[in-house]
Amino acid sequence: MTGGIICRRYRIGIGCLATRAIRRHMDDAGRGRSHVPWRETMPPAPAEPMLVARAGKKARKKAVRMRSATSFITVDAPVDEQQRRQIAQMNNNAVIVRLMFTINHLSRWLSPIHDPDRLSRSVYRDEPSAKELVIGMRDEEQRVFPKMHLIATRSNPDLDTLPPWQPDPRVRDADQRTPPIVLLASFRRLRLSTCSLLRSLPDDAWDLMGRSRRDRNVTVRELAEGLVLHDYRYLRALDDTLEQSGAREGLAEIQKARLDELLKLSPGHLDF
Repeated sequence: MTGGIICRRYRIGIGCLATRAIRRHMDDAGRGRSHVPWRETMPPAPAEPMLVARAGKKARKKAVRMRSATSFITVDAPVDEQQRRQIAQMNNNAVIVRLMFTINHLSRWLSPIHDPDRLSRSVYRDEPSAKELVIGMRDEEQRVFPKMHLIATRSNPDLDTLPPWQPDPRVRDADQRTPPIVLLASFRRLRLSTCSLLRSLPDDAWDLMGRSRRDRNVTVRELAEGLVLHDYRYLRALDDTLEQSGAREGLAEIQKARLDELLKLSPGHLDF
């Protein structure tokens, strides 16, 4: 009985609200006011909490799909032709400086971050972490330097005499336990050896070539340009990873400088 009375009172209340809205609409029309549908004058019905939650969940999933399709962090993202032309047009001294600047960029970005966990996590699944990117740069240096050294010290050498570079499982296990800053130090030592070798060569020696049936013939200059391009791919991914993972929170602005700004410091032509 009580429930029936409440339902009737509820219907009467709703009817009164509708009647008042209709009368207000008719009065406004008689006074020459702008025509507004009377349904729009009524307050909107509150949304169901479950529907709101579902809508928010769908929006978050859509945002993740849109981000994954447009800005997925990977070292294999295409490099624009302008960047490739800039690398090809640099003289030998500028290439050496660009390779040295890579160490400076890594130190600027990674040294102020004292929590190794912030450098060991990626933004999303299947994206690289900062630590993995440093390991990738070190591995590429270990692969390229023996070829460069053999070409620089032998006449028309056969690069196939070098064993194919393969990652050592024991080194991989050790890398998992090694802090990112220690890995950065090992890469720095390798890169300094590469730059020292390149500085010792006259310009004519940069055109020396090594033969390979297993891979391809390559010159010292091509190996050096390959390192510069490899650095760009990995620094670009590292810049995005640090920016999107929150690893740069609380750092000074100079320690958060983006790659595009830092590359402006690298000269295209340099004479010693």
